[in-house]
Amino acid sequence: MADLEQKLGHRLPLDSLAKATLNAPKVADGMQALKWWKEGRILDIAEYCCFDVKITKQLHEYGKQFGEVFYIDRLGQKRNVKVKW
Repeated sequence: MADLEQKLGHRLPLDSLAKATLNAPKVADGMQALKWWKEGRILDIAEYCCFDVKITKQLHEYGKQFGEVFYIDRLGQKRNVKVKW
């Protein structure tokens, strides 16, 4: 994620990368995790975090294999970024 931020000059949401590259949207977001925390739903938070780690690993593997990953830009357009991982 840090490499992509350096290349593009801004952070990319994990969801944007997951949808565009893997066709796999995230299952929740940080706001949902905060709500779960307030509700004492620690297991849901753990599952959410594990899923994010899995998606990040799959993105890395995709980039390593194909030399690029995709993201949805602020205008809703699918873009690619070359990587050397």
